[in-house]
Amino acid sequence: MSAKNKVRGNVAETYIVKMAEEYGVDAQRAWASDGRSMGLCYKDDGTIGPYRWQSKRFMFKNVVKWFVKNCIDYLQGDQELITFYIDRSKGRPRQVYTIMELEEFFKLLKKAEEKDEC
Repeated sequence: MSAKNKVRGNVAETYIVKMAEEYGVDAQRAWASDGRSMGLCYKDDGTIGPYRWQSKRFMFKNVVKWFVKNCIDYLQGDQELITFYIDRSKGRPRQVYTIMELEEFFKLLKKAEEKDEC
């Protein structure tokens, strides 16, 4: 990976951790984007709450190609969340999306509903 792309990835990961912290969610970024520095798999970029995550940063035009080729493999592996940091392109603002397994999403909804009932 070229140094420029490494810096771009670090900026995206830092942005995601700061955004999570603004919402009061505990988030940590692994040193050098290597989960082994936190006792995780080398592919993990860190943790967000109880979830291990992998972050990818793309120009808008490249998202679909990468997604179709790799997303399922990541979710079937060790990662529980994949974040996509999509750079601005042709008037589109920067956007960040998160993908997770449906079962985990339902667990999060259940926890949120339980908190609302209290």
